[in-house]
Amino acid sequence: MTRRPGDTGITLIEMAISMFVMALFMTGAMTGILALYRTTNLTQSGSEAQQDLTVAFGRLDREVRYASAISAPGLVGADSYVEFLTTWSGTPTCTQLRLNRATGELQQRTWDQGGALPTPTGWARLASGVTADTPFTVDDVGSPKVYQQLALDMTIGAGGAANRATRGYRVAFTAQNSSSVDTRTTCAEGRALP
Repeated sequence: MTRRPGDTGITLIEMAISMFVMALFMTGAMTGILALYRTTNLTQSGSEAQQDLTVAFGRLDREVRYASAISAPGLVGADSYVEFLTTWSGTPTCTQLRLNRATGELQQRTWDQGGALPTPTGWARLASGVTADTPFTVDDVGSPKVYQQLALDMTIGAGGAANRATRGYRVAFTAQNSSSVDTRTTCAEGRALP
């Protein structure tokens, strides 16, 4: 029996080879698409971490700039603390910063200074995913007038385990209303309170 020219078809081997080539192409395409998704998620996580810390630092910049005193940083348990005093509102107000190592949050609370026992507000989260060995440092800077400066040194991370993005930050805030007077214990009475 003779076959007509348009009736020939393909063999099983030709079919297997074409399927193998198609599988290779699809594997390469899927690998590229998955890498694109991972990169997008990592970039988005990094952007969220950056935004979280930018908002926190902007808020702290406005508050610390007008502080009249900054306490010496310290530890309570595993958590790092530092406090600063502001008087520009008319009522001396203590603001306490804490790096809660258990939750990885940079937190803040306030209370009016001068009472027998401070009554602080609840802890407000400024940033999450924060880690640091020594997050708070206080130095005296400037000449001829000496001001106090609060430096924050931390790493912030966002995203899940597969898409974890971390960024390191070191920023210093100068308290323009402060002086070189010994203020190591300013507002530190709040550290004893949960």
